[in-house]
Amino acid sequence: MAAAPRSADPFPRTDRDSIVVMPVGGIGSIGSNWTLYGAADRWILVDAGAGMPPKGVAGLQVVVPDPAQLAPILDRLVAIVITHAHYDHIGGLPALVPSLRKGTRIYATRFAAECVRHHLERYDVQDRVEVRTFSPNRCLTLKPFTLHPIKVAHSSPEALAFGIQTEAVRILHTGDWRIDEAPNTTWKTDFDAVARFARPGLSAMVADSTCADRAGPSPSENRIAANFAEFLDRQSGLVVAACFSSHVDRAAGMMQAATAVGRVAFVAGMSLLRTLDAAKGVGILDDRHVYETDLRLLESHPPSRCLLICTGSQGEENAILRRLADDDRRLPEVAGRDTVLLSSRVIPGNEDEVAVMVDAFRDRHVDVFIGQDGDLQLHASGHASRPEIEKMLDVARPRLLIPVHGADHHLEAHVEIARAAGVPECHVPANGRAVRVTRTGCSDAGSVEFRPMAGVMRNERLVLKPLEVAVAEAEEHAARKAARRDAQSMPPAAA
Repeated sequence: MAAAPRSADPFPRTDRDSIVVMPVGGIGSIGSNWTLYGAADRWILVDAGAGMPPKGVAGLQVVVPDPAQLAPILDRLVAIVITHAHYDHIGGLPALVPSLRKGTRIYATRFAAECVRHHLERYDVQDRVEVRTFSPNRCLTLKPFTLHPIKVAHSSPEALAFGIQTEAVRILHTGDWRIDEAPNTTWKTDFDAVARFARPGLSAMVADSTCADRAGPSPSENRIAANFAEFLDRQSGLVVAACFSSHVDRAAGMMQAATAVGRVAFVAGMSLLRTLDAAKGVGILDDRHVYETDLRLLESHPPSRCLLICTGSQGEENAILRRLADDDRRLPEVAGRDTVLLSSRVIPGNEDEVAVMVDAFRDRHVDVFIGQDGDLQLHASGHASRPEIEKMLDVARPRLLIPVHGADHHLEAHVEIARAAGVPECHVPANGRAVRVTRTGCSDAGSVEFRPMAGVMRNERLVLKPLEVAVAEAEEHAARKAARRDAQSMPPAAA
């Protein structure tokens, strides 16, 4: 029997014959990936990521969908389940956790759990929840849901898709994934497991769309590591290589390449160091991955024998690479015969910041490469492109596609692929809009408004405010600070 609707509860009714799918964030933009699943008067939340604060606005810690809107279902929230440890999938947890019932469980693999604990400890909210690890080889029972963890390749170790099953419906939530037949420290996408889960009939696939508009797949991480060794061998000075702080596979490949060509690898950037510590702690990094963290030791080696791996590939203001570009005297000098590599793509919207940083290096006659050196590819995406998505659709054979994780053009490209592959139905979602999925179809199930909130630090606590309010306050604070600085720099008035 269906549960009776609750008063003042904007969330849709849930029953045993369907699964309600409600993306809370991650639709129409990159970041803040949260997806609710509801059945038989119970809910689970898959991921709780954060988005990036508006550019040029200082003091904002996180941007997330408003957790307060979840209040009507928190007594029915069985658990939060994490697909992988990237910021856009776990970075919103410190903002969400204070709203949860004390003792709410967060399930993650060993590596992702270490990263989750760090995020929570940073904001001193770790005692409110229970972080549990689970084996990716066993089902996770969260009644009325049974979750089937499925290994997928991605740029974060131990990434998972989830087969979400109830008595009546099966849905595949892909998480972020790609095909990589020769990964470095991660595992391959397990299409056999996808086929086993989907064989009885897959009602829907809720699927990553980030690179659906790309025509071809990226090279494997092992290929990137080999290319990087060749790249290092070509350089005559210090090489500085920047990657995302959560990209363990890339950093590991750089370390292996440095060892292969006789360079000493150094690592700088607190977020990157914390991620690598977590990876070492659970055995993802091993004796092949050797690096130094004391940059003072770099001066004891010839620059041509050193590699510095750091954060800041997007021109972030306080990241190591930006500080090197600004010639921060507390860091090694980068000039002359040295080389800088951004082992990433420039995320749309970050072009100006990256250009300013690159120009600063080139003014000092430093060679800068972004993602490649001629035909030598030095970056690979962690997301599936068109042919990879086509293979997933062929294996899973969903009756319905719900594209998530991407801007509008990514979602539209994903729908185009699915229709060409013969998927009977596609539903493009919106943040907060629920869709009810049954064995035979889907229907609109209403909506909840999740306004964007920004986290700011007040008295050593994370406080959430509406994004527009937080931005206005930050801009006003910056203006007052600039006015005081200008007043102090003015010469005294003439007598």
